Amino acid sequence: MVENRRPSLRSALTTPAQRLVAGATDRRFDTIEAELGRVLARIDGLEHLVTRTGDEVAALRQQVDEALAFLRLQHEIVRDLLEELRPTLESRRGAG
Repeated sequence: MVENRRPSLRSALTTPAQRLVAGATDRRFDTIEAELGRVLARIDGLEHLVTRTGDEVAALRQQVDEALAFLRLQHEIVRDLLEELRPTLESRRGAG
């Protein structure tokens, strides 16, 4: 008869715990932890850069909108002036 041996409960709980402790005390764990710390610091720096860039883009967009509004106003003024001067300019053309 084949005996069906199952690991004891203590054995089943101890093995993963030993692996966890062995992994946590492994020197490679410290290296990985340090590298992850550097990666997180770089991510924080990039987040700050993205935020600052977004703020700069918003400021530039506002400046462009203001410049466009100014140019539209100037265009209207020039168009209105030309309409006012049209009779004078046409009479000079006819006289010249």
